[in-house]
Amino acid sequence: MVYGSTPYLSKARAAGVDIPKFRGGPRMGRAAKVIPADIAHALEPHAQERGLQVADLVRRLIEAIVEADLVDAVLDDAEWLEQEMRRD
Repeated sequence: MVYGSTPYLSKARAAGVDIPKFRGGPRMGRAAKVIPADIAHALEPHAQERGLQVADLVRRLIEAIVEADLVDAVLDDAEWLEQEMRRD
């Protein structure tokens, strides 16, 4: 299974084919695999403002939420949780 065009481009360049090197956009790192792309892109300006990758910003956000015990406040899902617990 091929996961991208990089091996093909590298081989073609090595064979002498004139293929320009492309500069990609901002890398989302692991965050792109964990959160939807639209959310990662929304976080990108906040990450850049802090000189971070999106994955590092996500990690810092989660750490701050956990350390300040804000999970319930951020999600504001007490009513939903109560309904779910009644189901079980």
